[in-house]
Amino acid sequence: MYKFFSNASAVELPAHRLVFFAAPKVASSSIKKMLFEIHFGKPYRERNPDGSKYKIHADFSRTRRFLEIPQDKYKGWTKITLLRDPVERVISAYANRVIDLQILSHKHVDPELMRTLGLRLDPDISYFMKNIDKYRVLSRPIWHHTNTFTEFLGHDLGYFDHVFKFDELDRLVGFISAHTGMNAVLPASTNHSKTRKSLADMELEARQSLLTYCAGDYALLKAYYAPPRL
Repeated sequence: MYKFFSNASAVELPAHRLVFFAAPKVASSSIKKMLFEIHFGKPYRERNPDGSKYKIHADFSRTRRFLEIPQDKYKGWTKITLLRDPVERVISAYANRVIDLQILSHKHVDPELMRTLGLRLDPDISYFMKNIDKYRVLSRPIWHHTNTFTEFLGHDLGYFDHVFKFDELDRLVGFISAHTGMNAVLPASTNHSKTRKSLADMELEARQSLLTYCAGDYALLKAYYAPPRL
């Protein structure tokens, strides 16, 4: 079994003093698989040599909240991260988790808590966005995948040596190749949203609710992304 990092760490390549800070729904699965291959010298597989299942997030490197990671540990390391438009990221989380994986169906939620919160099963995108804070209470996967960038990257992007945007994945891969002297290859995503949704699919009130929820992230990412017009 390829055990990697402690629970209190970002995604490390110790031999290269390179560390990647991940956030959910920002290609984190694919990037971790790429870094796995660089670290271990072999491609990522979903089975250990003994046949047991291997999970990239649970067994290789969990996506940790920024305050859970000892920042002094990475003094002198090259620290990198990847950003995505905040609204697009939350919409992707809804499409993947709610529609594709149906985690807000009766199989995955506490019915008593759902009734207490006054929520619906399998919400459409407008209802979900208007009630996003309540759904974050109802479902831990929703809570994790919609946590803001500040939870994963802190409140100052100046901490990072290099910051890449989501549409610059090729640049990120090229940087890692140059830094490590190895041919970094980003594997095809198996965790992307099969369903496509956008702001155009929402009622105005839902769009306003989502933009309010993402306001802090747009403040953090102001040098890279601007809030959409409603």
